[in-house]
Amino acid sequence: KIFISTVLPLILKVNEEVRTERRQLIELEEQVSSGREISEAAQLWLDNLAEKYRASPNDFTTLLRRVDTVSPTLALAQSIEESGWGRSRFARLGNALFGQRVWSQGAGFVPEERGEGEKFEVRAFDSLLDSVRSYVVNLNRHYAYEDYRGERARMRARETTLDARRLAATLISYSERREAYVEALTGLIASNRLDQFENAQLSSQPVPEETFLAAR
Repeated sequence: KIFISTVLPLILKVNEEVRTERRQLIELEEQVSSGREISEAAQLWLDNLAEKYRASPNDFTTLLRRVDTVSPTLALAQSIEESGWGRSRFARLGNALFGQRVWSQGAGFVPEERGEGEKFEVRAFDSLLDSVRSYVVNLNRHYAYEDYRGERARMRARETTLDARRLAATLISYSERREAYVEALTGLIASNRLDQFENAQLSSQPVPEETFLAAR
Protein backbone atom coordinates (compact mmCIF):
# COMPACT_ATOMS: atom_id res chain seq x y z
CA LYS A 1 0.00 0.00 0.00
CA ILE A 2 2.86 2.39 0.81
CA PHE A 3 4.59 1.67 -2.49
CA ILE A 4 1.45 2.18 -4.58
CA SER A 5 0.39 5.30 -2.68
CA THR A 6 3.87 6.74 -3.34
CA VAL A 7 4.40 5.76 -6.97
CA LEU A 8 0.89 5.99 -8.44
CA PRO A 9 0.56 9.79 -7.90
CA LEU A 10 3.90 10.27 -9.64
CA ILE A 11 2.71 8.27 -12.65
CA LEU A 12 -0.51 10.29 -12.77
CA LYS A 13 1.42 13.57 -12.48
CA VAL A 14 3.68 12.69 -15.41
CA ASN A 15 0.64 11.60 -17.43
CA GLU A 16 -0.86 15.03 -16.77
CA GLU A 17 2.34 16.65 -18.05
CA VAL A 18 2.18 14.54 -21.22
CA ARG A 19 -1.54 15.27 -21.62
CA THR A 20 -0.77 18.99 -21.55
CA GLU A 21 1.87 18.51 -24.26
CA ARG A 22 -0.57 16.50 -26.34
CA ARG A 23 -3.32 19.12 -26.12
CA GLN A 24 -0.96 21.84 -27.31
CA LEU A 25 0.34 19.57 -30.08
CA ILE A 26 -3.21 18.92 -31.32
CA GLU A 27 -3.92 22.64 -31.35
CA LEU A 28 -0.82 23.26 -33.47
CA GLU A 29 -1.71 20.43 -35.85
CA GLU A 30 -5.17 21.93 -36.37
CA GLN A 31 -3.62 25.34 -36.95
CA VAL A 32 -1.17 24.03 -39.53
CA SER A 33 -3.73 21.84 -41.31
CA SER A 34 -6.03 24.85 -41.69
CA GLY A 35 -3.25 26.74 -43.45
CA ARG A 36 -2.53 29.21 -40.68
CA GLU A 37 1.04 30.07 -39.73
CA ILE A 38 2.19 29.35 -36.21
CA SER A 39 4.13 31.84 -34.13
CA GLU A 40 7.89 31.75 -33.67
CA ALA A 41 7.41 30.78 -30.03
CA ALA A 42 5.05 27.96 -30.99
CA GLN A 43 7.53 26.69 -33.59
CA LEU A 44 10.31 26.68 -31.03
CA TRP A 45 8.10 24.73 -28.61
CA LEU A 46 7.28 22.24 -31.38
CA ASP A 47 10.94 21.84 -32.31
CA ASN A 48 11.87 21.12 -28.69
CA LEU A 49 9.01 18.65 -28.33
CA ALA A 50 10.05 16.85 -31.51
CA GLU A 51 13.62 16.61 -30.26
CA LYS A 52 12.42 15.22 -26.93
CA TYR A 53 10.37 12.50 -28.63
CA ARG A 54 12.85 11.93 -31.48
CA ALA A 55 10.52 12.78 -34.34
CA SER A 56 10.30 15.40 -37.07
CA PRO A 57 8.46 18.59 -36.07
CA ASN A 58 6.59 18.30 -39.38
CA ASP A 59 5.43 14.71 -38.70
CA PHE A 60 2.33 15.20 -36.59
CA THR A 61 1.25 11.58 -37.09
CA THR A 62 4.36 10.20 -35.43
CA LEU A 63 4.36 12.89 -32.76
CA LEU A 64 0.76 12.19 -31.76
CA ARG A 65 1.56 8.49 -31.49
CA ARG A 66 4.48 9.26 -29.18
CA VAL A 67 3.17 12.18 -27.14
CA ASP A 68 0.59 10.19 -25.22
CA THR A 69 -0.03 9.01 -21.67
CA VAL A 70 0.99 5.57 -20.44
CA SER A 71 -1.13 2.96 -18.70
CA PRO A 72 -0.95 3.57 -14.91
CA THR A 73 -1.66 -0.13 -14.36
CA LEU A 74 1.24 -1.28 -16.52
CA ALA A 75 3.57 1.41 -15.17
CA LEU A 76 2.85 0.24 -11.63
CA ALA A 77 3.44 -3.39 -12.59
CA GLN A 78 6.78 -2.55 -14.21
CA SER A 79 7.91 -0.42 -11.28
CA ILE A 80 7.06 -3.28 -8.90
CA GLU A 81 8.82 -5.88 -11.02
CA GLU A 82 11.90 -3.77 -11.75
CA SER A 83 12.39 -2.38 -8.23
CA GLY A 84 11.15 -5.27 -6.09
CA TRP A 85 8.49 -3.06 -4.49
CA GLY A 86 11.15 -0.39 -3.96
CA ARG A 87 13.53 -2.73 -2.13
CA SER A 88 16.14 -3.16 -4.87
CA ARG A 89 19.60 -1.65 -4.52
CA PHE A 90 18.95 0.53 -7.56
CA ALA A 91 15.73 1.91 -6.06
CA ARG A 92 17.15 2.46 -2.60
CA LEU A 93 20.39 4.08 -3.74
CA GLY A 94 19.37 5.68 -7.02
CA ASN A 95 15.59 6.17 -7.09
CA ALA A 96 15.51 3.81 -10.08
CA LEU A 97 12.06 2.27 -10.44
CA PHE A 98 12.19 0.88 -13.97
CA GLY A 99 15.64 -0.63 -14.46
CA GLN A 100 16.59 1.72 -17.29
CA ARG A 101 20.04 1.15 -18.70
CA VAL A 102 22.63 3.80 -19.45
CA TRP A 103 26.02 3.48 -21.14
CA SER A 104 27.70 6.54 -19.61
CA GLN A 105 30.14 5.40 -16.96
CA GLY A 106 29.21 6.68 -13.51
CA ALA A 107 25.62 7.62 -14.44
CA GLY A 108 24.21 4.72 -12.46
CA PHE A 109 25.04 1.46 -10.72
CA VAL A 110 26.75 -1.63 -12.09
CA PRO A 111 24.49 -4.70 -11.80
CA GLU A 112 26.09 -7.56 -9.93
CA GLU A 113 24.93 -9.98 -12.63
CA ARG A 114 26.25 -7.90 -15.55
CA GLY A 115 27.85 -10.14 -18.14
CA GLU A 116 31.52 -10.08 -19.00
CA GLY A 117 32.27 -7.39 -21.57
CA GLU A 118 29.03 -5.51 -20.88
CA LYS A 119 29.37 -1.80 -20.13
CA PHE A 120 25.85 -0.69 -19.23
CA GLU A 121 24.76 0.57 -15.82
CA VAL A 122 21.33 0.95 -14.27
CA ARG A 123 20.58 4.65 -14.45
CA ALA A 124 20.24 6.59 -11.19
CA PHE A 125 17.92 9.56 -10.64
CA ASP A 126 17.71 12.50 -8.26
CA SER A 127 14.07 11.69 -7.45
CA LEU A 128 11.40 9.08 -8.09
CA LEU A 129 9.56 11.61 -10.22
CA ASP A 130 12.58 11.92 -12.51
CA SER A 131 12.62 8.14 -12.81
CA VAL A 132 8.96 8.07 -13.85
CA ARG A 133 9.47 10.91 -16.35
CA SER A 134 12.37 9.08 -17.94
CA TYR A 135 10.37 5.83 -18.14
CA VAL A 136 7.45 7.54 -19.87
CA VAL A 137 9.69 9.23 -22.43
CA ASN A 138 11.50 5.93 -23.01
CA LEU A 139 8.27 4.05 -23.78
CA ASN A 140 7.10 6.89 -25.99
CA ARG A 141 10.14 7.25 -28.22
CA HIS A 142 12.40 4.16 -28.20
CA TYR A 143 12.20 2.10 -31.39
CA ALA A 144 11.90 -1.13 -29.36
CA TYR A 145 8.46 -0.09 -28.11
CA GLU A 146 6.84 0.76 -31.43
CA ASP A 147 4.45 -2.18 -30.96
CA TYR A 148 3.40 -0.72 -27.61
CA ARG A 149 2.65 2.64 -29.20
CA GLY A 150 0.82 1.01 -32.10
CA GLU A 151 -1.41 -1.05 -29.80
CA ARG A 152 -2.09 2.02 -27.65
CA ALA A 153 -3.04 4.04 -30.75
CA ARG A 154 -5.50 1.33 -31.81
CA MET A 155 -7.09 1.44 -28.37
CA ARG A 156 -7.32 5.22 -28.57
CA ALA A 157 -9.00 4.96 -31.98
CA ARG A 158 -11.66 2.72 -30.45
CA GLU A 159 -11.99 5.17 -27.54
CA THR A 160 -11.52 2.41 -25.00
CA THR A 161 -9.70 2.34 -21.69
CA LEU A 162 -6.14 1.14 -22.11
CA ASP A 163 -5.85 -2.63 -21.60
CA ALA A 164 -2.67 -3.02 -19.54
CA ARG A 165 -2.41 -6.78 -20.07
CA ARG A 166 -2.52 -6.49 -23.84
CA LEU A 167 -0.05 -3.64 -23.72
CA ALA A 168 2.25 -5.73 -21.52
CA ALA A 169 2.41 -8.36 -24.27
CA THR A 170 4.06 -5.77 -26.55
CA LEU A 171 6.95 -5.18 -24.12
CA ILE A 172 8.76 -8.41 -24.84
CA SER A 173 11.92 -6.41 -25.65
CA TYR A 174 11.93 -4.52 -22.35
CA SER A 175 13.74 -7.33 -20.56
CA GLU A 176 16.12 -10.10 -21.58
CA ARG A 177 13.62 -12.44 -19.91
CA ARG A 178 11.19 -11.66 -22.76
CA GLU A 179 8.08 -13.91 -22.45
CA ALA A 180 8.81 -14.64 -18.79
CA TYR A 181 8.95 -10.89 -18.13
CA VAL A 182 5.56 -10.34 -19.76
CA GLU A 183 4.11 -13.21 -17.72
CA ALA A 184 5.52 -11.63 -14.54
CA LEU A 185 3.84 -8.31 -15.37
CA THR A 186 0.45 -9.84 -16.10
CA GLY A 187 0.76 -11.92 -12.94
CA LEU A 188 1.44 -8.83 -10.86
CA ILE A 189 -1.53 -7.04 -12.42
CA ALA A 190 -3.83 -9.96 -11.60
CA SER A 191 -2.57 -10.80 -8.12
CA ASN A 192 -2.51 -7.19 -6.93
CA ARG A 193 -5.64 -6.07 -8.80
CA LEU A 194 -3.68 -3.24 -10.38
CA ASP A 195 -6.37 -2.79 -13.05
CA GLN A 196 -8.37 -0.82 -10.52
CA PHE A 197 -5.90 2.06 -10.90
CA GLU A 198 -6.19 2.41 -14.70
CA ASN A 199 -8.65 5.30 -14.47
CA ALA A 200 -7.25 6.82 -11.27
CA GLN A 201 -7.04 10.61 -11.14
CA LEU A 202 -4.90 13.01 -9.17
CA SER A 203 -6.51 14.74 -6.24
CA SER A 204 -6.19 18.49 -5.82
CA GLN A 205 -3.29 17.86 -3.44
CA PRO A 206 -0.01 18.69 -5.25
CA VAL A 207 2.52 15.89 -5.78
CA PRO A 208 5.88 16.81 -4.20
CA GLU A 209 8.67 17.15 -6.75
CA GLU A 210 11.27 15.94 -4.25
CA THR A 211 9.75 12.50 -3.58
CA PHE A 212 12.68 10.12 -3.30
CA LEU A 213 13.98 6.89 -1.85
CA ALA A 214 17.62 7.81 -2.19
CA ALA A 215 19.35 11.03 -1.19
CA ARG A 216 21.20 12.13 -4.32
